[in-house]
Amino acid sequence: MKEIIFVGRSNVGKSTLISTLTGAKLRTGRRPGVTR
Repeated sequence: MKEIIFVGRSNVGKSTLISTLTGAKLRTGRRPGVTR
C-alpha cells in the first residue's frame, strides 16, 4: 500500500482535498490539528 502525506499550514483545505479525493467524511474541529 502506498502512503501519501499532505503537509501545509492550518486552515488551507488539506482535509477538504483528502475528503474530495477519497470520498471519506473527515471530522474537523475549531482548533488546528484536530482532524479525525
